[in-house]
Amino acid sequence: MPTARVWLISFAGSWLLWLVLAGSVVRSELVAGGAVALTAAGIEVALLRGRASGRIQAALRRLGAALIGVPADTVRLAVALVAAAARKPVSGRFDEIRVDDCDGPALRAAAESLSPGAYVVEDDRAAGVMLVHRLGGRG
Repeated sequence: MPTARVWLISFAGSWLLWLVLAGSVVRSELVAGGAVALTAAGIEVALLRGRASGRIQAALRRLGAALIGVPADTVRLAVALVAAAARKPVSGRFDEIRVDDCDGPALRAAAESLSPGAYVVEDDRAAGVMLVHRLGGRG
């Protein structure tokens, strides 16, 4: 299948999925969905062409591993929110994570921030570390 057709199908499908899941077609959702769909389509084309280097494949594996943990993290987040609403203490911790300098900053931050239980607070490329907050102190 020609690359342009694969890209177009992937882009349209990803954008449509984003808008359906968002449940809204306001400008901000159109822009955010377009950015996500553009990224997804670009990754798919790169993988289908067979030009993905080992560096890109390693980053994609980390993203996949982060996606697998999303359902459990979502449950932990819901429990923490209910506990906070009931005025019970909620724990968390900050971790410094060493990262490879070869990945792009957005891809590195996304790999840690995909789950609702963790997000990148600071990405210090010069030192090669990210400061990540983890809800519930779990890693």
